[in-house]
Amino acid sequence: MHKHPYLLLVLLWTGFFMGCHSGIKEKKSWQSYLDSTQAEGCLMLYDNMHDQVSVYPVEKARQRYVPGSGFVVFSSLVALESGLVADTSSIVPISDTDSMSMGDLFRQHPAALNQWLSTHIRKAVMQFWLDSVHYGNQVSIDTTQPFWQNGILRISPDEQLGLLIHLYFHELSFHERPQRLVQQIMLKENTSRYSLSYVTAAVQTDTTAQAWMLGWEEENKHPYFFTVFLESRQQTPEQLRDKAIALTRKWLSDQGFFQGRK
Repeated sequence: MHKHPYLLLVLLWTGFFMGCHSGIKEKKSWQSYLDSTQAEGCLMLYDNMHDQVSVYPVEKARQRYVPGSGFVVFSSLVALESGLVADTSSIVPISDTDSMSMGDLFRQHPAALNQWLSTHIRKAVMQFWLDSVHYGNQVSIDTTQPFWQNGILRISPDEQLGLLIHLYFHELSFHERPQRLVQQIMLKENTSRYSLSYVTAAVQTDTTAQAWMLGWEEENKHPYFFTVFLESRQQTPEQLRDKAIALTRKWLSDQGFFQGRK
């Protein structure tokens, strides 16, 4: 059942929901998951059925970071909405010698897909949708530059969580079809007990390596949305991305997920 109130969604996007919504719990015990990666970061989990947000630490959830190839969720929505790509089976030529369907690229090579989409969507179109959806810090972009990874465009973990919730319920400003198609290609695992949909990103900034894992787990038609962010000065982006995936599985398993009992 779709239970979350619109007030919560507004607060999710503005980054002040932690102090305003009664269903917020800061889980200090989650520090152990971050410690296991030897990195700093943030974990967020939203239980839609019980309208409950769990987060640690609150300060990190409010800060904005580079989206990197995690921006592929948004760029895919814009590409499908604008007609640049007809559907997820459309062939995308990521190089002079290599091409794959949009859906396969999204699942296997999201960074390559995001690079192609973000450089082929017209600036005015991309800017219109960034402004319409109020994505992250809502800056003016230059599509001749890798704006999704050069530090110009930034988004916080709680804003990422809000984006996922809106996408799942087809509540973004896009038509329903692009949202449904992107939701479908995010699906990575589908069993009799649960389904798991997500996208990952590995980012290198001037000072730190960063990684995202963004998605939702669904059991008995109940979605649970999560955002995981990690950053480190000692590790590579790829190492952090692998650790984000492992952390998410352990973290969600410890919360009782993947059993079909939620």
